[in-house]
Amino acid sequence: QKKKAGKKEEAQEELEALKNQMNADQEKARRGLNASFEHLNLEAYEGLLADLRPPFEAIESIASILRQKRRSYPLLLSDSLLAQKMVVDSFALAIAGGNLQGFEHTRVLRLKLEALKDYFSLVGYFELRMREIIELIESDDVNKSLKTIIVIDFDDVKDELEKIRINPFLLGYFLRMFKDLKTISFIMSTSRRVTIEDDSFDRYFSLVEI
Repeated sequence: QKKKAGKKEEAQEELEALKNQMNADQEKARRGLNASFEHLNLEAYEGLLADLRPPFEAIESIASILRQKRRSYPLLLSDSLLAQKMVVDSFALAIAGGNLQGFEHTRVLRLKLEALKDYFSLVGYFELRMREIIELIESDDVNKSLKTIIVIDFDDVKDELEKIRINPFLLGYFLRMFKDLKTISFIMSTSRRVTIEDDSFDRYFSLVEI
């Protein structure tokens, strides 16, 4: 009897330790995501996103591109960073309000690109950091059932990107690293018109001009 009780107690302790470890891992993942992203859905729910009412056609264009089976990503083109962010914020608001069909279980995360700007010139660093970030998203068991849209506003670090002449081919190389992911999509925005003139643009992107 004592042996059985001892084994049962030992098993309970192991189970408790496992639960604590899982909770610690989940908390670590959440902290990592909070450090890397702005959670636009949460900001929408908390009333922190202003709806400046951009043309609904722009919102629907983004939604239509992301609904397609063909792996293509919306690239927003505008001379104004404010306009770029305004459209994406309204897209997130529409999702949070349940006004976009097909996005009922979707979160929109804006990458804090500013934190990575000093490393764009280091070959492979940005890709490495993105791999780590994607792993954080995939290890986030609490939100495992959610689809995730990652927003990358390249004009947040416009000067740094001008130095390395980022183009669709480089972006395509970056996107191909995540081609097997079924729950993660991207929205990108820029003011660099030379980007859409590249021959490889249509291979990876669909243009949404604002």
